[in-house]
Amino acid sequence: MEKISKLLKENEALKEKVSELKKKLEFKESMVFEDRAYWIKDGEKKDGPFCPHCLDGEGIKMRLIESTITPGRKNCSKCNYFTKD
Repeated sequence: MEKISKLLKENEALKEKVSELKKKLEFKESMVFEDRAYWIKDGEKKDGPFCPHCLDGEGIKMRLIESTITPGRKNCSKCNYFTKD
């Protein structure tokens, strides 16, 4: 019984890991690199832009924010990466 219980727990942990990896893969497949930034595409809808430095380097989805000082410039508040229109 103890062995069965251990196998069931291991099986559940593996199922969780597979689910986590599927979510990561779906997320990566929805990302598009365009205009020096990442965008999430869902059909015709586009969300973003997101910092490529943070996403590629650390796996963190940081939104680029419109600069209040320089028109047309978007900045990452974490790493200071920027784009210009």
